[in-house]
Amino acid sequence: MADNAKRLCKRKRARENGTEEIKKKTTKIQNRTTAESDIRQSSQIHPKHVPVFTINPESNPCAVTYEQLCELINYAVLGKVRSSLPSWCQVHKQKELKGVAVIVLHGVSQMHFYRYYLQFKQLKKRFRFRFSIPPPPDDFLLRIFGTEKLLPRDKSPMVNGTPAVNGHCFMTENNSCGPSDVDNHPIIIKYGRKKQGLTSFLLSEEELMKNDYPVAGTPHSDGFVQTGCTAKVTDNSPLLGLDCEMCLTTKGNELTRVCVVNADGSCLMDELVKPDNPILNYLTRFSGITKKMLMPVKTKLGDVQAKLKKILPNDAVLVGHSLNNDLNALKMIHPNVIDTSLLYARDLGQRFKLKVLAKSVLG
Repeated sequence: MADNAKRLCKRKRARENGTEEIKKKTTKIQNRTTAESDIRQSSQIHPKHVPVFTINPESNPCAVTYEQLCELINYAVLGKVRSSLPSWCQVHKQKELKGVAVIVLHGVSQMHFYRYYLQFKQLKKRFRFRFSIPPPPDDFLLRIFGTEKLLPRDKSPMVNGTPAVNGHCFMTENNSCGPSDVDNHPIIIKYGRKKQGLTSFLLSEEELMKNDYPVAGTPHSDGFVQTGCTAKVTDNSPLLGLDCEMCLTTKGNELTRVCVVNADGSCLMDELVKPDNPILNYLTRFSGITKKMLMPVKTKLGDVQAKLKKILPNDAVLVGHSLNNDLNALKMIHPNVIDTSLLYARDLGQRFKLKVLAKSVLG
């Protein structure tokens, strides 16, 4: 009996030990699976935010011209808004680029990379693509950066001590740089390089009507209030920026906020407005206006119209992006307008978004 009891105890302990080992192995497998899952998830998420450079299949994967190199640099730095897409390669996630580095090694061929592997080990690790280019001509920088003339370093525009072209920094072999070639810029194409006053950019009455601006005497402007700015506009006339926010009511879009700034950026007017009709959608995503903001507001459309007429000088010029929408929301007529959405329009009339212009033109 005693021997049988001992054997039963041993079997029980063995079963318990076996169960513990199975639990430990199961835990290890679960932990390893979780870790592998985390790694897979992170590897799946990360590439979405990483710029990728690829070569078009029909292009020569070994050699490039200076024109092709220029295409790549311009697109990588400026994007498709201010430059054309490279004809021989693609840059995916261009907006995620933090910088562009191109190293040109004079007198070094592809064969040197294979013959002197150890000397070029770091370059091969950091630079995935290597191309052959023709021997550099005297106007090497002209072809790459599109510079009109090279300036001495002490006369070059500087950014944090580095020569800059149109706000973009680069270093050259002789520490010289020049102004960017902006001949293809929409403003240059339309108005040339000669400096012009603000009157050159005013919309004509025909352009105002064509682009849905309220114009006195037209059926569309019935019930609209005129700003009273009837004095002759000169290049020295005050330039005022205007922007409005709207919400959706039972009668369509109605004004909820109006802001006016002068040429120095000082705020002259910033008013919340209570619409006359019930609000269906505050359009908070676009306007930033919420129900809580408008609850205590007593100001009506007529109040801001009267205030706007008081603060606008007789020869005021209003500037804005798609300003026709703002003036229609204000139900006001103003004859002197500069519209940046039309000023910077593409060849076929396609308009840029304001955030695209701000990034591209103002940096």
